[in-house]
Amino acid sequence: MLIVSRVKSSRRIGRANGEKLLSRGTYGERNAQQRETFSRTSCGTRRYAAVRGSTRQYAAVRGSTRQYVAVRAISANERENTQLCTASEQ
Repeated sequence: MLIVSRVKSSRRIGRANGEKLLSRGTYGERNAQQRETFSRTSCGTRRYAAVRGSTRQYAAVRGSTRQYVAVRAISANERENTQLCTASEQ
């Protein structure tokens, strides 16, 4: 019984870690793809890249689109680009 319980627990832990690692991996891939696309489009400004680069800041801002748009929108002219960027991401 001890071995069985061990297997179950390890399997559970493995699954949890696997999910975390998998999500991180896919997130990284998504970031890479988006960086390529944003470098091509008008969205790829230095400010945006800076916000994009730091995962903590980006994740914190990512939750609410309004906040993210506020951070992203440097001038009124860029607001259209910002909304397009956030829309294409989701």
